[in-house]
Amino acid sequence: MNQGSWKTLRLYALYSLGAAIVLSAIFLFYLHRTETAIEAQAETQLAEVTRQYTKAIETDLEGNLQLVRALALALGRLGVSAPSEILPLLRDESILGGYKRMGVITLDGMAHTTDGREFDASDRAYFRRALQSESTLAAMLVDKTDKRPINVYAAPILHGDHVAAVLFATVPTDAFLNHIDDRLFNGRGQVLVTDVSGAILFRGKGQVRLNRYANISELFPFEAPPPGEADSMHAGHQGMFHYEGQTFFIAHTPMTFLTHWNVYSLVPESTLNADAGSIQQGVLLLLLFFILMSMFFLGFIMRMQGGYTRRLEKARQMIDAMIRNIPGGFFRYDAKTQTFDYVSEGFLKLLGHTHESFKAACSNRFDLFIHEEDRARVLESIRRQTAVSDYDKVEYRARTADGHTLWLFDNGQLVRDDNGEWFYVIVMDITPLRNAQQELRISEERYRIITELSESIIFEHDLRRRRFYLSPRFREKFGYTPDVDTGSDSLPETCIYYEDRQLYTDFVATLRAGRPACAELRLVRHPSGSLWCRVSAAAIFDDANVPVRVVGDITDIDRAKRTAERLRLQAETDPLTGLYNKRTASARIAACLEEGRPAGLHALLVIDINHFKRINDTCGHLSGDEALAEMARRLLTAIRQHDIAGRVGGDEFIVLLRDVPDRDTLAKRLQSIRDTLSFSMPEFGLRLSASIGAAVFPEDARTYTELFQLADKDMYRVKKERDKAALHDAAGLPAGPSSGRGENGA
Repeated sequence: MNQGSWKTLRLYALYSLGAAIVLSAIFLFYLHRTETAIEAQAETQLAEVTRQYTKAIETDLEGNLQLVRALALALGRLGVSAPSEILPLLRDESILGGYKRMGVITLDGMAHTTDGREFDASDRAYFRRALQSESTLAAMLVDKTDKRPINVYAAPILHGDHVAAVLFATVPTDAFLNHIDDRLFNGRGQVLVTDVSGAILFRGKGQVRLNRYANISELFPFEAPPPGEADSMHAGHQGMFHYEGQTFFIAHTPMTFLTHWNVYSLVPESTLNADAGSIQQGVLLLLLFFILMSMFFLGFIMRMQGGYTRRLEKARQMIDAMIRNIPGGFFRYDAKTQTFDYVSEGFLKLLGHTHESFKAACSNRFDLFIHEEDRARVLESIRRQTAVSDYDKVEYRARTADGHTLWLFDNGQLVRDDNGEWFYVIVMDITPLRNAQQELRISEERYRIITELSESIIFEHDLRRRRFYLSPRFREKFGYTPDVDTGSDSLPETCIYYEDRQLYTDFVATLRAGRPACAELRLVRHPSGSLWCRVSAAAIFDDANVPVRVVGDITDIDRAKRTAERLRLQAETDPLTGLYNKRTASARIAACLEEGRPAGLHALLVIDINHFKRINDTCGHLSGDEALAEMARRLLTAIRQHDIAGRVGGDEFIVLLRDVPDRDTLAKRLQSIRDTLSFSMPEFGLRLSASIGAAVFPEDARTYTELFQLADKDMYRVKKERDKAALHDAAGLPAGPSSGRGENGA
């Protein structure tokens, strides 16, 4: 071989070596950038999980305080403050609420608890704050009964504008850890809770054991903020530390609700970089492959003789093959016109396209290749990144030839040459990663719902796997576990109180229509009875908008329902006599008359107390109130349960006697009522009696107003003679002891 040939071979050898070095640098750079991106994403996830844990703890603390405040408000409205009255009401609530104990503190500072204990709480700050009408949470106290750490929730019981007693509930300080899912990064992580000085208060159940450390500051890097820093700018702060030869990432979020605690999540660096490891291995193998091929190509050039052109073509084909086998694909496009200049076979295979169909699908333009919903975002991101460097990394969706959607990771470089500016891009299919992220979001949403509704009965139905989960609290509250048919998407009908089953059927129909549903109904309780509950549920959908799960809760609202019923009765009744007030009595009587002809007669009575003004004038209005109350009590004993009685004026009452067989019976009933309402009150020196006027439905009149006018007129007529009863008779028929418009005296 002559000198010129050797010179040419040496030149080609230098070119080959340079190409190998450049390829190695490019792949090493790509490896570094990919690993950095995955690591940053994992660190961000760690910080977000830490914030979610902090929110779960704060929600638990705030929920307990709100419940104690609500119970104190209810007790205040009931007007009770004595321990003997309050403790029986609190025992069930203490068990259902999961408290260690509940109790009431009298104004002298003596605490009485639901488990029969008594102790002096006058030295407790939460007691003194409650006396100032403040609801408070006292954390990390020592239980005076068993010396264990507790959190105390306290709220004043107000009678009007003064404090009558203090309601409190105690919870083991570490109880909130039950709301933390320690399966952080498949159980390899750990959750810590510290006080403002950094002392570790609680440790989660994760695999990381930091037993020789008692203060988080011993683990923090020197540049990290102090553990007591409560500035919200440091929420989610991250750092690294080393423990037993292993590197860990740590994220921090301060708590803000009534405490100065801090929550830390830590995870081994190897766990965060697990995803990067598989990519690193693949890229490393590919890099070695390129280096080996470069060495082979160098040897090939060194040994070439007469078949130089043929062997050079073969080398070019091998390079093309390597490009085609890059994971995902490779392409190049013009930075200005967005026109594709080169597309690898591997990329076309990934999309299911041929060269022709690819060009037709996107007009051979990069910007039109991007999914329309991502297009503006991606182009703007590339513009911003290349404004400060020649590299860009973006994620976007693209459609395949058969219409499916792929998520692609685009790692590009802007190259300038004599022909213009070009983007050289390596793309990878990250659809499985995105699907995994979607599953993670579904899981996080489910646990968020469970966390928020932790005081309720939780249920979940996996529609794909036909699995139904019902939390154990159902059996605790209702005394049985329902036999659920997993082929349906609802509780069995036998669980629902028979009067509410149609309401529950409508609730299930709403769910099946894909809409959230909520219903208030009664659930059967064993061995007897029922409880009012609010049942709420919603479906979780996949990317195709197909429901995959139904998640919901059952909340006990029985106490609230019964309280509402009590308030309704208070609004409908006269507070002095306990009878219906004028508005309610009139409305109920009118509604009864509108039902149609009765099985017999209805009689409307207007009753007025004789000598009532004399009682008020001589004995005072309080004595008058006593007389009214006694008259109402006697009136109730003289009528039947389904009759309607009300107070319509100062000393005037109305009664509807329902379904009386005939007028003779009615006359006897009037006589009996008049006798019952005639009695002596020695303390006033008077004998009370009543004047009664009556009109019959439908014979005398057909409306409440007409009946009242007739009965009222007869009452005033007989009142002149006192202690009389008059039964109106428009037809002039006899009516026994009280007939026509005549009177029946005592």
